[in-house]
Amino acid sequence: MILIADSGSTKTDWVLIDKNNQKQYFKTQGLNPYFVKSEDFIKVVSDALNPSDLDIQHVFYYGSGCGTDSKRSEVENSLNQLFAHAKIQVEHDLLGAARALCLHKKGLACILGTGSHACLYNGTEIIEEAISLGFILGDEGGGSHLGKQLVTAYLYNELPDDLLEKFVKEFQPDKASILENVYRKSFPNRYLASYVPFLVQHKGHKYVSHLVSQSFDLFISRHIKTLYNYQDFEVNFVGSVAFVFESLLRKKMEQHGLKVGDIMNKPIDGLIRSHTKA
Repeated sequence: MILIADSGSTKTDWVLIDKNNQKQYFKTQGLNPYFVKSEDFIKVVSDALNPSDLDIQHVFYYGSGCGTDSKRSEVENSLNQLFAHAKIQVEHDLLGAARALCLHKKGLACILGTGSHACLYNGTEIIEEAISLGFILGDEGGGSHLGKQLVTAYLYNELPDDLLEKFVKEFQPDKASILENVYRKSFPNRYLASYVPFLVQHKGHKYVSHLVSQSFDLFISRHIKTLYNYQDFEVNFVGSVAFVFESLLRKKMEQHGLKVGDIMNKPIDGLIRSHTKA
């Protein structure tokens, strides 16, 4: 058996594949090691998968927050406690996105989910990646950035009246609770990204379209256009934000003179193809 995981900051998709290529899918919360302690990681996975009942030989884990050796080691140690007899491979979710989108071909791969990132991929490994600053300083185009722009506009009384009325009716927001969620509670990036469904619901509104377009502009200029020879490649995307705002994203990319390849909601199916003959 092999186990493949794609873990973002909000949720993790798991697939267990047996020797007959039969697949079982699982979901858990996001397991970013910057936000989730090792003991909590182990409990979440144990509750969902019952590792002691599984004969797993290989684990391929792609996760947000796994871009440094120290964080990869943290996740690897947790997985080793869960799957003591398996070969463990932990990689950044950006490499997972590239392998899911491009398989074994050269290409440019981007993530637009809760966070955002972009890279050039040679068919096996990432050869260059854009600067990633996380949800406080970066993540342009991602859900946390979109939510931050919306909430900030609300707090500064910048929302148009019709949109403001709908926002207040849905969330009954107050400054104190917003600041508490952003500055004091756990997972502020998830909290900010939780406003994306509201933006999707009203994506036909001129203000919302402009807000999302501006965020995509920043992503394109700060991430895609910083990569070497970016104009020579089709640009592929994975993630919920890219998926739900596909038409707006394609329009914005066209305005920048860029070609769009695949836009995929979740990378897990692409990762299955990358690691098996499926």
